[in-house]
Amino acid sequence: MNKYIEAYKEANSYLLNKFNIENIGPFNIFNVPYFPIPMLSCATLYTNKLTRINLEELEKIVKSETKLDTVSLKVITKSPSIKVSHLLKNMNYEVNAEYNVNLWNRIINAPLPPGFSIQVGSFFDKSIYRNFDFIQKTVFKVDDPFQAKVRKLTRDMNQKTFVINILNKQGKPVAAGGVTVYKNIGWLFGGAVLPRYQGKGLWPVLLSTRQYISSQIGANLWFLETQNPKIKNYYDHQFSYHLYTKKIK
Repeated sequence: MNKYIEAYKEANSYLLNKFNIENIGPFNIFNVPYFPIPMLSCATLYTNKLTRINLEELEKIVKSETKLDTVSLKVITKSPSIKVSHLLKNMNYEVNAEYNVNLWNRIINAPLPPGFSIQVGSFFDKSIYRNFDFIQKTVFKVDDPFQAKVRKLTRDMNQKTFVINILNKQGKPVAAGGVTVYKNIGWLFGGAVLPRYQGKGLWPVLLSTRQYISSQIGANLWFLETQNPKIKNYYDHQFSYHLYTKKIK
């Protein structure tokens, strides 16, 4: 599992490299100024080597170099040690959320059910993105300002990014998902199926198609971060991370 965590670490660090503030001790520190949500504006810890001095230095940097009022710490290890957990608690960090990182090192077999078709294209192709955007807003209840930030972040990451839409017989989008490719890694995001079409085998098709398209430019390992109970147990391998937060201003 360590090799997968290392691959995740490398991809995560590279994709957000433009927003890297500093690396101290065991931390990579990022801040996406126009997108201040915990998962993106945070420090990332990949080992159990954490000290009070590290945390104090982290908080000092966040206070001095960002406008954030909260320190977010993504702890990605097989299991946070009791020592680390106690230290975070003693310094007033609270668990904000737990995410599963599902990964695959093979392309799954998922045939397209009858009556549907697939649309594939660049994330920045307006005609392709329009259908993806509709699914995101309908399923995840996000608004235009949020989606604009997603587009800006995706553009800033400057990697090949594709969208896969699944259309019904009438040519209307019923499912969609995206994938960003870095070296041999496909970073899966935004996969969603309209409620009335769930349970028809479309989500595995979204996964398989994104894997195949990204494999054409070198991807052979795929990551998906999720809290969705319907898919959290759908993977070849898996690890988790805890997101800790603390108010500092």
